[in-house]
Amino acid sequence: MNLVISNKEKIKTFTSVFQNLKLFGEHLNLFFEKERIYAQGMDNSHVSIFEIHIPASWFDVYNYTGEASSHIIGINTVLLFKILSTREENQELNIEFDENATDNLLIHFIGQPTAKSTAKEYDKHFTVPLISLESELMDIPGFECSAEFSLESPHFSTIVNQLKLFGNDITIQCNEEEIRLVSDGRESGNMSVVIPIDDLNMFAIAEGEQLKLSFSLVHMANICSFHKVSGQILIELSNEYPLRVTYYLDKFDVDDEEAKEKAAKLLFFLAPRVSDNE
Repeated sequence: MNLVISNKEKIKTFTSVFQNLKLFGEHLNLFFEKERIYAQGMDNSHVSIFEIHIPASWFDVYNYTGEASSHIIGINTVLLFKILSTREENQELNIEFDENATDNLLIHFIGQPTAKSTAKEYDKHFTVPLISLESELMDIPGFECSAEFSLESPHFSTIVNQLKLFGNDITIQCNEEEIRLVSDGRESGNMSVVIPIDDLNMFAIAEGEQLKLSFSLVHMANICSFHKVSGQILIELSNEYPLRVTYYLDKFDVDDEEAKEKAAKLLFFLAPRVSDNE
């Protein structure tokens, strides 16, 4: 099989995804399927889970030639990022995998004929040794959230990293009037940020609902480190389920539910802190 990405923004997005996956683990199983690339993993403390969904249509070329429904490829995420970071501005990304020779993944950076650049950009070729990983996919059921909101991902990332200076946890208070983010440290004081509903790109909450949930700021900051993959971050909250964060890797009509379901995306699930009083 082979896949090609020539769009510069998509290559940057693809690189950003793997740049930060090392925060969740050094090794990863990638599932190459006929219709998509999929990956799932959990951080070492088992507090957060990530999922990667990239449909075949997202790539300029996606040729799946194997007879099996999927092929599992174990890779070193740190090594993959190092390779991706060597790509020059006007080079496309080409990844090849021979289903009959499963020891290596081949990655090529090829100059695009129409590209105009004064810098010398030589084609680069990498052979990536694959590894065998024991892992089982977790069944993550869908669920209805009580509240959801969307805002610019870089802005939310900045707020989270500032809150991290003042405590270990972030408390998200959400009602029909506002969203309040609070970090409270015994020795470092308190920081509170109020986000007016009118400043959000999207907001929905069940009538009369008032949520107050706490999460690890370390894990929330790790999730926010992916903010470069998408200009928007979608956060969904519920008292019964983990917080769900979605970065969509494509732009589409937000009212188009079918497009939303099929879109390339990066998902995170973060378990809430359990109150000492419970």
